[in-house]
Amino acid sequence: MKKGFLLTILAVLAAATVANAAPRFGAVAMTSGNNGANIGAIVSDDMYNASLLLGNTSTDATGDPSSLEIQLNVNYKVALDSATAGTVGITYGMTTGDISGTVEHDGTNTISLNAGIERALSSNLLLIADVAVYSQTTVKPKGGAELKISGIFNNGRVGIAYLF
Repeated sequence: MKKGFLLTILAVLAAATVANAAPRFGAVAMTSGNNGANIGAIVSDDMYNASLLLGNTSTDATGDPSSLEIQLNVNYKVALDSATAGTVGITYGMTTGDISGTVEHDGTNTISLNAGIERALSSNLLLIADVAVYSQTTVKPKGGAELKISGIFNNGRVGIAYLF
């Protein structure tokens, strides 16, 4: 019963947001706890923003990418003033490659509940900052046991977006 009620509330919220949407598209660059920096695309509106980010890291002297990270971020926004909004949302990230340059793994999945702010620096430029209020990470090393890690306020991100 609870699950059905929650899904219904989320569906109503999503329908109301889409019905009033006037989205703008753009490019975004954000810091990341795993790979230093990610770049990608963003869709932003008065009520939400969503971004898809990609980043890779090299941990050896050759410079070859040894880990790849993909992140999907979805945030609901509440206006605090004419240029600033508070955000609440979720991030789902997938990382594959080497852990610390030595241990191969089948993948790492992270899901987090985030809180943050978004500030319009100009009509086309956004400053975005958020923190993972709670996160759950699952690490799957090759030939090893699956490891689950939970964290509270353990990852923060700052980014800048240019809207077209």
